[in-house]
Amino acid sequence: MDMIDEFRFGLMVINGQTFTKDLIIYPNYEVQDWWRCTSHECSLDDVNPLLQYLSEKGLDCVIFGTGFDSRMVICDEIFEKLEKEGIPFEVLPTNEAGLRYNKCFNEGKQVAGVFHITC
Repeated sequence: MDMIDEFRFGLMVINGQTFTKDLIIYPNYEVQDWWRCTSHECSLDDVNPLLQYLSEKGLDCVIFGTGFDSRMVICDEIFEKLEKEGIPFEVLPTNEAGLRYNKCFNEGKQVAGVFHITC
């Protein structure tokens, strides 16, 4: 059974609950609305709570959804931090990231998802 039931521009349905803002799915299945300091840029500060969680709990993978048109840019500092922690990550357009997240989830992996759900 998929964790993400539906995803399309401006909307994501997770376990039957509808979200219309960018969001983070934590490995413990907690979903939080997510706001960045700069609209189409993801900085280290924007994902610090997730990175803190990951360093304490461990993780198999982080999936970044950069928007349906891939407009969100992720800063190199995030990649460097994940590499230092030994956590694999993937950066994909949000529609592909949703599919990849579900695949990892269904394989039983501890996965986190960071999704920009518009452009």
